[in-house]
Amino acid sequence: MTNYTSLFSILSICLLFSMSSCDYRNKTSDNPVTFDTVQVDKSYYFNDDQTRPGCNFRIRFIYPDSYASTDTLSLNRIQLVFTEKTLGSVFKGKEPEEALNEFITLYLNDFNQFVSSIKNDNEENESLYEDETGYSYYVHLKNSVLYNKNGLISFVVETVSFEGGAHNSKSIYGYVYDLNKKDFLKEEDFSENNYNKNVSLLLAEKIAEQNGVRNPTELEHIGFNHIEDIKPNNNFTLDDNGITYYFNENEIAGTMIGLVQIHIPYDELDLYLQQNSVISPLIAH
Repeated sequence: MTNYTSLFSILSICLLFSMSSCDYRNKTSDNPVTFDTVQVDKSYYFNDDQTRPGCNFRIRFIYPDSYASTDTLSLNRIQLVFTEKTLGSVFKGKEPEEALNEFITLYLNDFNQFVSSIKNDNEENESLYEDETGYSYYVHLKNSVLYNKNGLISFVVETVSFEGGAHNSKSIYGYVYDLNKKDFLKEEDFSENNYNKNVSLLLAEKIAEQNGVRNPTELEHIGFNHIEDIKPNNNFTLDDNGITYYFNENEIAGTMIGLVQIHIPYDELDLYLQQNSVISPLIAH
């Protein structure tokens, strides 16, 4: 049996050298926060044999690299937020590049264990084991900073992965971080006047329009779940123009529909928002 520990050590060293750092600065930002990027695009094959199953990493990880604040712990705090939400809670407390290397190493460990189990289960059918298309792994992960003003940082994390099965898996999660409160923004921080009920109607109408149907009830005939499932879910980002909601696979619709993304302008939300809330400076009255 191959000693995977040594392979992982060598690979980790290679990854550190293959990571490229590039500037990612929002020139129009009025927050004193700038960002840097770590990127990885690398393939690995079981036993270093390209005829065997392989896995691919395509990762772009944007993280804060400077914060002009009197609080010396603030930069580290925001970096931890980006690391946890982009790579996973298991990496909470890790520095960005350290967390990314550990993310890849753990993924490789799972991949090797999976391929080994397939090999053991199919020792009498070597051709099945060599069918790379059936057992290839990949993870394509990226985050993007969408807004960096007025004390708020809004970013989104997108993942596409395949670990065997009939199809790949996709997910998208949006976050808004309040630099002043040092916490994530939730709907309750800016909503009022039956926000949930009224925005549910807005979302259903916009999804219907997006799918070319006149009445939201018709969505149930083209792959969506019950209309009552379409409601604000605290999975959102914001910018100068409005709020964008994200719905993942099987959340409001079957897998064939995939991810659903809906943008609602502030002028359509204004009646249901608190006055003088944290997002009030974003809204032009």
